[in-house]
Amino acid sequence: MKRIATILIMTTLGAAPLCASSTNITVQGTLKDKNGVPVITPQHMIFSFVDGIGNPIPNAPVFDEKNVSVINGLFSRSLLLDQNFPWEQYTPYVRILVNNELLEPDQPVNANLFAISPFPQGMIAIFENNCPTGWSVFAGLQGKFPVGADGGTFTTGLTGGTTTHSHVLLEDKNKSCSDAPGRVGVSSSGGYLGYFPYGACNFGFYQTKDATTDASNLPPYLTVVFCQKL
Repeated sequence: MKRIATILIMTTLGAAPLCASSTNITVQGTLKDKNGVPVITPQHMIFSFVDGIGNPIPNAPVFDEKNVSVINGLFSRSLLLDQNFPWEQYTPYVRILVNNELLEPDQPVNANLFAISPFPQGMIAIFENNCPTGWSVFAGLQGKFPVGADGGTFTTGLTGGTTTHSHVLLEDKNKSCSDAPGRVGVSSSGGYLGYFPYGACNFGFYQTKDATTDASNLPPYLTVVFCQKL
C-alpha cells in the first residue's frame, strides 16, 4: 500500500473574481511505495471529500486526475472549489486514491473554506427559477412581499396584508330632509357653526346596504424565487 509521509493543504483565492465564488486548495504531499521508496512516475489520483468520520460529503466535488506529476515522491495538485457549496455544514477531509489504492489517513482541510464566501449562512437572495446548490427555498416569502423591519410598527418576522380589498356601502336608516333653510352644528358656546340656505338633512344611524366586489391590491409584479443560504 502506498502511504503519505507528509501532506500540506493550502487555500488561495481562485483566479476568478470573488463574485464567481471560487477558491483553490492546493494539495501537496510525499508519495512512497510500500517499501518506502519515493514514487517518480505520474499517477492516477482521485481527490474527494469526506466528513470527520469518513463518510463521503453528499454532492461534494470529486476530482479525477489521470496523470498527476510525481517528482522524487513529491506531488502537488490544485483543486478549484465552488463557494456556493455548503462547506460550513461539514468538517471536510481530503480523501486521495492513487490508482484506486487508498492513501491513509484522510487529511483535514485546515483552511476555512467558507471564510471568503460572499454569501453568509442565512442570507436571503432572489433567483429567477430554482435555488442553486447550497440554497433552499425561503418559504416565508412565498406569495409575499418583503418589508424592511423598523423595530416599531414592523418588527422582524411580522406578517400581514391582503391581496384584495373591497368597500362597504352604507345606507342612512333615519334620514329626513326638508327644502327649508336650516342650521348645521352647535358650537361649545351654543352658536351655530354653519347654515344651509337651500335646505338641510338630519342623519341618524347607518347600516350596511351593499359592498363592492373584491379588487386587487397588487402593483405590477414579476414572480421570482427567494432562496436562503444553507
